[in-house]
Amino acid sequence: MCLQPILPLILLLSIDAMEPVPFQLQERYSELNNFLTPKTSFSESQILDLFNGVLEKGDREEWSDLDLVSQYRPFAHAPRGIGPISNHKLSVEMVYQVIQTLWKARGSQSGLWERSSVLPPMDRWGTEVLDFSCGLKSLRVRVHAYPCYTGLGVSLRILPSKPKLMENLGFPVDVVVEIKKLLLRRNGFGLVTGPTGSGKSTTLAAMVNYCRSMGKKVVTLEDPIEFAYDDDGGGLVVQKELESHFGSFSDGLKAALRESPDVILVQEIRDRECADVAMEAARTGHLILATTHSKGTSGTIRRMLEMYPESEWAGLLSTLSSSLAFIASQALAPRLDGAGRTLIPSFFKNSPDYRPIMGRFLSSPRELQELLLRPGQLAFSRSLESARNRCLIHDDTARELTIEE
Repeated sequence: MCLQPILPLILLLSIDAMEPVPFQLQERYSELNNFLTPKTSFSESQILDLFNGVLEKGDREEWSDLDLVSQYRPFAHAPRGIGPISNHKLSVEMVYQVIQTLWKARGSQSGLWERSSVLPPMDRWGTEVLDFSCGLKSLRVRVHAYPCYTGLGVSLRILPSKPKLMENLGFPVDVVVEIKKLLLRRNGFGLVTGPTGSGKSTTLAAMVNYCRSMGKKVVTLEDPIEFAYDDDGGGLVVQKELESHFGSFSDGLKAALRESPDVILVQEIRDRECADVAMEAARTGHLILATTHSKGTSGTIRRMLEMYPESEWAGLLSTLSSSLAFIASQALAPRLDGAGRTLIPSFFKNSPDYRPIMGRFLSSPRELQELLLRPGQLAFSRSLESARNRCLIHDDTARELTIEE
């Protein structure tokens, strides 16, 4: 039995008692403070070592991101919130030096690609926005650099050094078993969905790595490349990045179909053309894995419909019902005990028996929602209820995450 009326008081007392601890870390990040001192000069190799160390510690403390914005202190995104990890502010020159160092190091330590693009000069940055990934010594980071009112900013998303195992994602054991079976299919369309920051990339990487381990050839179309995969036997993962190796996801998908893949990963279905190619490929002998920014099974189907004119919705539902293998939708919720975040998943496994229900989605969406309550499926509401009953999340968090199935 969960004693949520009592637990918040206990947690509040304990959190209040140690509130200054998480972000008063100046002593632990003394080298970062040295970098933030204008009189100190750091070489590029020293900057790489510095941020590898900072982000490595952050990874152990379950940070998701580190924000470096000129005229502000460096801020970490930790499970209990966002806060500064230094009392020193960054200059625009410091932020640019970090961006420049990571830009030069992209791919060089991981053995991945090198871009031919040129980094904009600091004093002529303009409106340029850069997205790329970088391999440090012990982990990888996804880098997003951008201009802002105070100069420049860069967000560093910490990526696991290796893809997780399917069993460690947070899905129920029976759902993991079903997903593994579906990943061994010769064809089908599998969607991993959720809002930004819900762990979709981590889930997809685990799926790709499982396919690789089972002797499959996987072609990935990414923006940017995030995870690196081992070459330790099993299958092959060929990674491509938008603008470096293909012009659009639909063009990249068409090209990948000619490369004898068993599985194609499309990092995001962004438009109708890409959706058309993906569904057709899924129907004609390829397993396609992709993401959309949508919540739940119904929300994902609606997101697909939004890419088409209303006059074509009926035909799209027919095509989707025959090509869809599964929809795994997810959210990450802060744990009640402050120890990181927990996965709240839903899972819909399609079958020929369910195609008529999908075809009637526009006139009777309730049928699909009721379908998620059947054995072998997993409703988001049940995952929320389970997490709340096990005292993993607060009642308020559960209410905030409630969606239409």
